[in-house]
Amino acid sequence: MGKNLINNIIFDLDGTLIDSSTGILESFANAFSSCSLDPIRPFSTDIIGPPLMETLSTLSGISDKDVLEKLAEEFKSHYDALGYEKTIVFPGINEMLSRFKDSGLHMYIATNKRILPTKKIINYLKWNEIFEGIYSLDSYRPSASSKSEVLSKLVDSNKLLKDKVVYIGDREEDSLAAIASNIPFLMVSWGFDGRKENLIDKDKITEATASNVWIVKNSKLITHPANTDILKGITRESVKKIIKTNKLQLNEKSFTIKQLYNADEVFITSASSFVTPIIKVDSKLVNKGKIGRITLQLATLYADLFI
Repeated sequence: MGKNLINNIIFDLDGTLIDSSTGILESFANAFSSCSLDPIRPFSTDIIGPPLMETLSTLSGISDKDVLEKLAEEFKSHYDALGYEKTIVFPGINEMLSRFKDSGLHMYIATNKRILPTKKIINYLKWNEIFEGIYSLDSYRPSASSKSEVLSKLVDSNKLLKDKVVYIGDREEDSLAAIASNIPFLMVSWGFDGRKENLIDKDKITEATASNVWIVKNSKLITHPANTDILKGITRESVKKIIKTNKLQLNEKSFTIKQLYNADEVFITSASSFVTPIIKVDSKLVNKGKIGRITLQLATLYADLFI
């Protein structure tokens, strides 16, 4: 274990731990219908994440405060009564949270979602004993102006040391909030950011857009050798050292799309996302949509040593 052992994890909620898209998008549609308004853009998952009033303005193209407040009232009424119950936990998350809790990690939530439906979701999912604190923009009076302010207040109120904290989210906004708060950040490979990685070059797996790709098959790690086809990233070399130190098996060789689809585990490494699990490739689930044992081991060891 590194001397800067992480013992506090702050999670974003929507797109990171849960897929709330069905309930949210239905509530947006209901709000616009109730107000007899037509959106100027489709109700799609890439609108999920920012504060409610900001999203409603984006969807409507309207800046009139009274109209936006009426839309917000209709959205809240529908989502708080019905929408939140359509929340789905991403595969592997419950197991991960239980493992973290059992290992003594302290976990918190920092979200742009309003505190009322957030607490309803936590209660609905029976996560009350998992998290030591739940924080949103409207947890404060006056309300916090940004997620970075929420993070800073969370850290200060719980007297957390920033070198013992990591924030985990799914959007660029989460990354920027962590940077502004001077907190290390990990970005998940799923969620609502709309990012997709291109892994394939002539049926051979080389690297993602700015990441190195790894697979695990029968407890053996495989990644493309460092040559002209891929970037020899610093994170890649650090992970290789961790693999060697922990006596895991690594084979540096190219692998095919078929081998990728049939892998037991898949993850990517980069300077910005560190060790990031991949639970779906195209439409195919990896490890039944669960984060693999070796991937989780490497992610934890990397965080202990370098974050």
